[in-house]
Amino acid sequence: MKIAIDIDDTLTLHQKRDTKFTLEFAKAYNLDFEFVNGKNIDDGISIDWTPELYEKFWTSSFGKNFYKYAVVSNKNKQIIKTLQKRGHDVYFIT
Repeated sequence: MKIAIDIDDTLTLHQKRDTKFTLEFAKAYNLDFEFVNGKNIDDGISIDWTPELYEKFWTSSFGKNFYKYAVVSNKNKQIIKTLQKRGHDVYFIT
């Protein structure tokens, strides 16, 4: 059986990684940003994303390394390994 697993907020919890990469990207390109709720980085940050800015992010080192640093829980790793051992093809989607 072919099984597709969503990456963001299913396989990985990405809030902190998203915030870190987005903040570094904003600082590297001198982009305006604000903290969500106006408080601090723990609440996340907001950027006025345009299609061009998305393209710039994903083609930059920030975007290219975005999933490299995704954290997958041991429980999720074990589930994937079990599915593969049972002969299933596992695909990751986002």
